[in-house]
Amino acid sequence: MISFLFRLVFIYLTYARATVATSPEARSDHSSILYNNAMVMFGGWDGSNRFNDAWTLDLTSDTWEKLETSDTKPSARSGHSSIAYDGKMIMFGGWDGSEKNDVWTLKLTKNEDNKYAWNEIETSGTKPSARNGHSSILYNNNMVMVGGHAHSGLNDAETDVWTLDLTNDPYKWTKRTPSGTKPSTRAWFSSIVYNNQMVIFGGGIGDSSKNDAWTLNLGSYAWNELEMSGTKPSARNGHSSILYDGKMVTF
Repeated sequence: MISFLFRLVFIYLTYARATVATSPEARSDHSSILYNNAMVMFGGWDGSNRFNDAWTLDLTSDTWEKLETSDTKPSARSGHSSIAYDGKMIMFGGWDGSEKNDVWTLKLTKNEDNKYAWNEIETSGTKPSARNGHSSILYNNNMVMVGGHAHSGLNDAETDVWTLDLTNDPYKWTKRTPSGTKPSTRAWFSSIVYNNQMVIFGGGIGDSSKNDAWTLNLGSYAWNELEMSGTKPSARNGHSSILYDGKMVTF
């Protein structure tokens, strides 16, 4: 059984700022992964400008480092998704002034030029439509991607499900057709993997936000809406969630 935990953390949570000479500009709608005791962050926007820089935050020393990457790199973007796999950050989609459906990898060890190399991946299979505000997780050597804004305009979204097989050469897209009633169309929701299921919470489209929770069984590809007890979080989008001790922790 999946438990949901909702906490107000403003009073009890103490933040420690990493004291370094350089750090990323303030931003939102970027992506972050965990790799070798570091948070690797890419892209985002500050309300005026989008970014295509990559940074690491060493979680043992609380120090930022801007990665010197190869000349070929993704366009500056926000609302993309990223996962960590096989020593690489794998990034899909986003918004750079229009929606994207490209796939890029960033190798997380330096090359012979002492740089971190980006590589645009030519995938096989039919691609998902271009989008931003979707969510992706890693499961069984696949990037599993759900939802997002898939058309121009804030009132258009999807709740489609796609997998990118990372063992195939080249990586191969497959559109899944889950059984059961699916969630309403949405973007900017959060997701985790628990007990062979993708668990999603909240999100929204246009001026409408949600506070429902759903599971996608990653073996049978079946949707199921969760019945939750206790006081629900308010409807929201653009939040984040993690898995801890069998609970989805949302903030």
